[in-house]
Amino acid sequence: MKTSIGLLVFMLLLGMIASADPNQEGGKYSVAAIHAHFYYQATGKINPRDLLDGRSHALWNTIIGEGEAREPSAAIMVLVEITGPRFTRSEGKLRLTAADSKKTLLDQTLELYPWFSTSGKVILPFFVYDTGCEKVKITATLEGIPSSSVDIGTLTRTIPFECGE
Repeated sequence: MKTSIGLLVFMLLLGMIASADPNQEGGKYSVAAIHAHFYYQATGKINPRDLLDGRSHALWNTIIGEGEAREPSAAIMVLVEITGPRFTRSEGKLRLTAADSKKTLLDQTLELYPWFSTSGKVILPFFVYDTGCEKVKITATLEGIPSSSVDIGTLTRTIPFECGE
């Protein structure tokens, strides 16, 4: 009798663990958010203020440290948040492009596979150089994942940098 109760408890616990398995199917992948932060070349620091937080930012002459930059910044760190049912054996890729009105500043693709997470999200880092005087359009796109498994496959944001005298 004790053995069968113990076995029943063990099986119930195993069922709870299995139901919490982050690798189970269900849910869809989404590009949930794009965040951008000043990178300061003189100190190597990254400003915690998110330039894509929906607020208005003073982005005039940031390459020489004016406006919200407060010190020279000619690059930004971009963080792309992806949510999904699992990130332990994920197939697919995330492509990030960044461009101003004159040129492509970044076109980089990262495989999702090495970015292990059991939390249902991953945040992937990118650096975009030569920023600060032109609007920068950032587009994050999931690739190589069946469309039936994707909710939001592309997200685009713009940072309105400007320069002048």
